[in-house]
Amino acid sequence: LEVWEAATEPLWTRPTTLVLHGPSTRIGAIDLESKFTEAALGHVQIADYRNFAHGRHHWLAKRSETSGVLALVTDTDRALADRTLGLIPEDVPQARLVFDGGPCAAALASLLAALRITGWAGRAHGMDPGRPGVPEFGRKLYRLRPPRPKPVGRPHRLSPVEGAAIARKAGIAPGCVAPTDIDRWREPLAAFLTRLQNARFAGIVLDYDGTVVDTRRRFKTADPEMISELARLAEVGVHIGVATGRGVSVRRDLQKCVPQRLWPLFLIGYYNGAEVGSLDNGSMPNGTHNVCTDLQPLAEALRGHPALSGTVRQEDRPLQITLEAPHAVSVRRLLDVAREVIRKTDNHGVSAVCSSHSVDIVAPGVSKLNVVQHLRSTVGDEPILVIGDRGRSPGNDHELLSEPFALGVADVSADHTTCWHLGTPGQRGPTVTLQYLSALQAHGGRLKFRAGALR
Repeated sequence: LEVWEAATEPLWTRPTTLVLHGPSTRIGAIDLESKFTEAALGHVQIADYRNFAHGRHHWLAKRSETSGVLALVTDTDRALADRTLGLIPEDVPQARLVFDGGPCAAALASLLAALRITGWAGRAHGMDPGRPGVPEFGRKLYRLRPPRPKPVGRPHRLSPVEGAAIARKAGIAPGCVAPTDIDRWREPLAAFLTRLQNARFAGIVLDYDGTVVDTRRRFKTADPEMISELARLAEVGVHIGVATGRGVSVRRDLQKCVPQRLWPLFLIGYYNGAEVGSLDNGSMPNGTHNVCTDLQPLAEALRGHPALSGTVRQEDRPLQITLEAPHAVSVRRLLDVAREVIRKTDNHGVSAVCSSHSVDIVAPGVSKLNVVQHLRSTVGDEPILVIGDRGRSPGNDHELLSEPFALGVADVSADHTTCWHLGTPGQRGPTVTLQYLSALQAHGGRLKFRAGALR
């Protein structure tokens, strides 16, 4: 430290100090500029070595007699720093502080150095940087309060839930809902809420991962509270459908939790609706790994694709191919590759949908709506409530949540007539699903939302 203090001493005879830094020491340079300005110690300019070379050096061409240069140097940028400092005019005082170690160590050391340098400069100027003195106008500035934002919900008579629902539908941050957004979406939301409150539901169809179970805990059984709510509704005689991209694991998990007497009332749509059967049907789903004729060329093309081979887990089923991404590959990237392969193999009717962790490529006619159709064969044309988390295309619940009585728990579509997220602001996933289910009450063998719920 004594060596550094002696090296920087000539700088304090000049009113301006140019602080040069690399990526690791940038944080220390920023902190030094802040401390010098707040203590009025002098004028500090900061620049990394390349920005200094690209134009910041011109300050020295016109102000060299009033300027000094402080260089923060690490092992990574030592060669560049040496060449840079070697070209600075000799009449400009220089100080070079070298930081050993890796990037993290250098960043922390540069912050500590900023404290020391500020103290040395203050001593040279005969002042204490920690007590620079505050003028009266500064005290008044400090006490100024920022203007309070005008409330959006109350003047437009929106509840917090309704305000958040409009923000989600409009695709904007909750705090940025403008009056024009409210005017555009308020009537469609009110119409949807009215239809929802007046409906008597003969059945419910839910997505599984991200809706019944948290995606991060998808390999564990559903929470007891969720199973309790589903069982409560089934006890009334209402049919419960589950539409999932998964296979036998969902049947096994639900059979562990749901009372056996209720199994016939639970309808499971495996592999995005490729196979549909009741929870008590132990022969479903088909466990083979042989894809159908429509998907065979795709399965081979995907398995040999250079962007996927060796890095992406591919699971083939009779009517579905699943691509599961490791952390290094985004789901969006998987979807782009899958769609390109579908186009090149000229597979008409084949579609690709995505969840938060995988992409499913399904054969023609496969859809989560098949679960709804199977349910309708039992309950007729009576209303069916559907709930899912991936309502925005190309999410795997997009088709399902196009139903007239669709509620989202995460992403929603832009359709103003349905697929609204009416959960508590800031909540998503199974937490919101529980809010929906707990708001349902039995009425003559059907389900109805209690008055004032979801508002």
